[in-house]
This record gives sequence, C-alpha cells and structure tokens, in this order.
Amino acid sequence: MPARVVTETNPLLPSPVTNMGHDSHEPKPDAEPAVAKSTIAWRPVLLINMLFVLNGLGYFISVAPQTQLFENLVCDAYYQSSAPQTAPKQQKPSQDPCKVPAVQETLAMIFGFQTFFDGIPGLLLAMPYGVAADKVGRKPVLLLSMAGQVFAAAWVLFVAWNNLNLRLVWLSSAFTLIGGGSTVAVAVCMMVVADSTSEEDRSRLFFVLQGSFVFMEIIGPPLGSLLMAKNVWTPVFLGLLFTTLSTLVVVFVPETLSVKDQSISDGSTPDMPKTWNRTLHTTRLWASHCIETLQSVLCNAKVAFLILAFLVADFGRQSLSLLLQYVSERYNWPIADASYLLSFRAGAQMVLFLLVLPGIDSWLLHRACWPANIKDLWLAKLSICLLTISFLVLAFAPRVWVIALGLLLYTLGTGFNTFARSLVSVLVEPTMIGTLYTMISVMDTLGSLSAGPLVAEAFKWGMHLDGVWHGLPYMLSFAFCGLGALLMHRIHLKEDIGIAARCGWLPVSQDDEEANA
Repeated sequence: MPARVVTETNPLLPSPVTNMGHDSHEPKPDAEPAVAKSTIAWRPVLLINMLFVLNGLGYFISVAPQTQLFENLVCDAYYQSSAPQTAPKQQKPSQDPCKVPAVQETLAMIFGFQTFFDGIPGLLLAMPYGVAADKVGRKPVLLLSMAGQVFAAAWVLFVAWNNLNLRLVWLSSAFTLIGGGSTVAVAVCMMVVADSTSEEDRSRLFFVLQGSFVFMEIIGPPLGSLLMAKNVWTPVFLGLLFTTLSTLVVVFVPETLSVKDQSISDGSTPDMPKTWNRTLHTTRLWASHCIETLQSVLCNAKVAFLILAFLVADFGRQSLSLLLQYVSERYNWPIADASYLLSFRAGAQMVLFLLVLPGIDSWLLHRACWPANIKDLWLAKLSICLLTISFLVLAFAPRVWVIALGLLLYTLGTGFNTFARSLVSVLVEPTMIGTLYTMISVMDTLGSLSAGPLVAEAFKWGMHLDGVWHGLPYMLSFAFCGLGALLMHRIHLKEDIGIAARCGWLPVSQDDEEANA
C-alpha cells in the first residue's frame, strides 16, 4: 500500500498455522483457523488484492501531480511575499525559478512533517486496534481505517483547492484517528491474507499481492504525468476517487477471524457481569493482552531484532518519498520527468515479485529442501544488505542513470518485509499474531516518524552544503539500514545452524545449538 495508505511506499504480515518445535507438523484441530482446511481461501485474498490495486493506482497517479501542485503553491506564495529585489541570487540561468532553496526547503518541510503527523495516530492506536482486530474482527477495523484515510485525503485537496496555507494539510492526520491510519490498514490487510493461507503459500501470495500493487506503480506515474500536462488537478481528484473505491471494496471482504480464535482469546476470562463495568473489564483484558505480547517479544531476542529491523528498513523506505524532489532539485529535472523513475523502479519490482522471488522461494523450498523459516531468514538477510548498498549508491550518484542503478538495487532488496514478516509469524503463538503485526506496524510508523523531519532537515542541509552533500538524506538511510543488517546478522535458528554446517559454511559448536534451541 502507499506510504499514507502504506507501504510503500510506501507504498505494507502473515499468520502461522503451526508453531515452532518438534510437533509443528502435527494437527491441532482446536487451534486451527476455519480457513486452514483449504490451502487458500480465495475470496478475501482477491478482494484484498483489488483493494491494493485501486489504492495503489489512486496513490501513484496523484503523487507527482500533488508534488507539482504543492510546489506551485509554495512558489507562488514565496514570490508574492518577496519584493522584486529579493529574487534569488544563486539561481542558475536555466534553472526553474521554483527550484531555489527557499521554495524547496519549505516543500521538504511540508512533506516531512506531514509524514511525521500521519504516523502519530498509528503509533498511538495501532496496538488497541490490533487487539480489536483479534477480538472483534478484521473487517470493522479495516473499514474504519480506510474511511479515515479517505477523509484525510479529502481535507488535503480542500486546503489546496481553496489556496489556504499549506501547513493546514497537517491537520489531515487528525482524521486518521478514525481507524489508526495506514499503520493499522496495512496490518489488518496482512492479517486477512494470513488468515486465508497456509505457511507454505504465504510468501508466494504476498509476492503476487505486492506485484499487483507494483503494477499500479508502473502505469500510475506516466498516466499522472500525461494528465498533469493538461491540468494538474485532474489526476489529483482521480487519486481521491480510486482511494474511495478501495474503501468500498472492504464492504465485500468476508470476516476471516474464526470463532475458535475468538474463543481462544476470550476463553480464559470469567463471565462478565452485566453492569457498567463491562467496558472497564474489557479494556483491562485488552491491555493485559498487549502487555503479554510485549513481554513475549522482549523475552525473544530473535523477534525483538526482527522488529527493530523493520524500523530501520522503513526509515530507508520513507526517505524515498523525497526522490522526486531530490532528483528534480539536484539534476534540474522537471517533476513530471523525474516521476518516470518511479515507473522504472516499479517495472523492476514487477519482475522481482512475480518471477524472481517466487522462483527463488520455490527452488529453496522444493529443490533445496530448506525449511520455510530458514529460507525466509536467509533471504531477509540478503535483502536488507541490498537495501543498505542501494542507499549508498543513491547518496553519491553523479548522474541520473546512477540513481536508476541505485533504485534497481533497492528493488532487489524490497523482499525484506515479506520474508521478515513471514519469518516472525512462526516465532510466536497464533493467538498473538494480530497484536504482533500491529507492533510491527508501530515500528514501521516509528521509522516514518523519525524519517519525515530528519530526511527533510538533511535535504535542507544538503542543499546548503552543496556538492556531494546533496545526498545527505540517503547517507542517513545507509547508516540506518546498515544497523538493520547488523541486527539481522545476529539472528540464528537451530535449523539454520544445521544447514550451514552441512553446507560447510560454519562449524557447529555445542554452545551454538544450545543458544538457538
């Protein structure tokens, strides 16, 4: 999903049907979700896919036009408030007058703090809404989350249409208190898909879902660029329309939280008295569930490292939200032309998610006979290393074609979220999956919260320092993703040690086996 509806950039959490251990393949009729009798429950999966497609098209068709619209509004306000004699002195003769540092700094600040404020509701409400998704159901929480985001998008257009102070767009984040925003939406969408699939099918289905979303990134930016050549408002309003349609899709998504799962969560609680303290009792129950999950995570170093890796990876992903402005300012490219880099990245992602990663995934499972969790661990480690290298290339790219190379490397590493989420889901009890997914989304949100202002400030300082320091935002992303790679390097599983030893990659010691048992 897109950055504001998710992932991704934001544009975006599987659930296991088995536990780790020697009895992981034994049937557990009392704990299995109802959909586990069939490999895949297609209706919810296809509807979530449709939601991804509509939402992705709405985001990508409007991302460049909205950037251009905001730049125009900031630029007009700057020159209207400045006397003629205060025209920028450092502007190059061939440079767009709106590319001056004063305009670009304001624009970066608006986008940076928008990201910051967008993340606050999700940070505060992701855990409560996650518990609600475990106890009340996935569908009502997802519907609330998507509706809140439609209201937020409509407010942004209201501010721009009426030529109000652009800082008022920050108030759009208040609407995402309804449902928790993109943080909750991404988590619940992944819960629905996880409820509907088995562990073996999960990764491949996530690739298909991401591939569908990425296909919208291929066609969205060029379509938006063509439409904005005539009227910048047309693709912006189309974006709102598609986002609204994606919300209507949720109405037809079936509830995937089974009655048995609800009984597992609630079975240990006594009958509540029919008095006014019912709500208080429920609140305490939900808080206790959150605390138990947090304790389980903190006591499991593997899960804790994985969750921290999500934070730093999302910081890097969020820094790409400035890519259009970065390329436009550093290389003096029009925003409409720079948006084609998004389509280039999307085309590479399409091939990756639909062909390369599923092929590698299938080969490791069926030909190399690796356990699913070991396959996910090694591919997650490789992916975050590629992410780290990609930001190094973006930071020091002397030409636009090197930017394209960096985006290609970044694309090769974008499987990290899929592999890491698939891995982390088998490390906890099934009844904690919903809360764990929202915890992961909280870490994603923390990454976005920190990235927004920090990347905007780094962009500002990079313009002042000039030269190679233009890439300062991506130097920060390189440092954070490097930290994530180190965290992932510390994660080992018992089967991982055995496979590595059989392949001759490392010797097995008794301490290793005890530490990873």
